Amino acid sequence: VNTLDVSDRNAYPPEAFEKNGALKWPRALVATRAWKISADDLPDLVETIGRQFTRDATTMAVDLSKGEAKQILALPAVEVPLPKKKILEQLRLRNERLAPHGRSKGPIPSARDGGEYELGQTTHTYIMQFGSRPCFKVGLSTDVKRRLGEVNKHIPVEVLEEAWSVLLTHEWDSENAAYIMEQAVLDALPQDKIIGERVRVPKRVIEDVWYQYLQGIIQ
Repeated sequence: VNTLDVSDRNAYPPEAFEKNGALKWPRALVATRAWKISADDLPDLVETIGRQFTRDATTMAVDLSKGEAKQILALPAVEVPLPKKKILEQLRLRNERLAPHGRSKGPIPSARDGGEYELGQTTHTYIMQFGSRPCFKVGLSTDVKRRLGEVNKHIPVEVLEEAWSVLLTHEWDSENAAYIMEQAVLDALPQDKIIGERVRVPKRVIEDVWYQYLQGIIQ
C-alpha cells in the first residue's frame, strides 16, 4: 500500500523525506493485526526457542521452525488495537475472505467503497456449481454473466475440462437484500463444509436451503 495511506505524515522526522517532499519509503507492507507480549519483562529469546538469532534478524525476517513458532505463540499476549483507518479495515476484510479455511463474510453493502456495487442497484444472489461436482459458490453480483466470466478466468479448463456454471439466481431490487440472502444461505449450510464462499455439499442440500429461504422457512 502507499505508506502515507496507513501512517501519519507528521510522525516522520524531516530526514525521512526527499528534497521534493516525497517520503523515502513510499510503499509499505501492512500488518492488519498485532499482538503485544503481556509479560512484565520480555522473555529471553534463547530460553524461549533455544537459539540466538544472527545480527541479520535486526533488519530482516527470520524463518522459525514449527516448534519455535509454537513456543512463541504460547507466550501470554494481548491484541493491540491498530489505528482506525478505512484502508486497514478493508485489508483485514480481504484477508479474512482469502483465508484458506472457514466461512468468509463480506462487508455489509453500506461499508463498500466503490467497486461493482451501489446501494439501490438491482443485484442478484447466485449459486454457481463447478462442473458436475458437489462444489458450489454462493455470492452476489449486479451482472452474474460477467461475474461468471471473471471466476472462470482462473480455472485451467484445458486441464480440468470443467468450469463454473450458474445453477441458481434470484434478482433483488437492492444489494442489501441480495447480501442478506447470500449470508442466510451460507448460515444455513454446514459450516465445516464452507471455505470462503465455496461449499462442498450434495446438490439437493444447497437447493433445499435456497428455496427454503425464498419461501420464508429460513431467515
